[in-house]
Amino acid sequence: MDAAESGGIREIERLVGVLEASDDREATREARDLVRGVLSFHRAALDKALSIVRAAQRGPDIVEALAEDELVASLLVLHGLHPRSIERRAELVADRLAREHPSLRLVGVTEGIVQLEMRSSGAAALLTRRVVEAAIVEALPDALGVTFVDEPPLVQLRKKGT
Repeated sequence: MDAAESGGIREIERLVGVLEASDDREATREARDLVRGVLSFHRAALDKALSIVRAAQRGPDIVEALAEDELVASLLVLHGLHPRSIERRAELVADRLAREHPSLRLVGVTEGIVQLEMRSSGAAALLTRRVVEAAIVEALPDALGVTFVDEPPLVQLRKKGT
């Protein structure tokens, strides 16, 4: 995402903050309704555009190329139109992160919660998990959360009488 694109996002976030801080609840409610209406219109238009592109001869390739673009992909996710499921996108980001963190494994995605397993210990383990969690949240803004599933501890069994 280039500076102009991220600047636009920051401006939207700033304006949302201004609205949230406003004492005029009626104006805030009306502004939210306006944004919902604009987003609904944009979703319908994007959905129609994707349908037209998919119907074209090389449409599926074009849709995949659009999904690869960070800015376009974030817009498709915002409107629930991303061509890849959250499970598939979680697989891709977990595979990418596993190159840096070899013990990382995607367990699955259940009801929007990304479940990961990562065998690590020591002082850096918590920091590493936080770095991985932040990367997952950034890559999957539609995920409802990230959890780490720890392996159960090994229990050594002894024979009776020893």
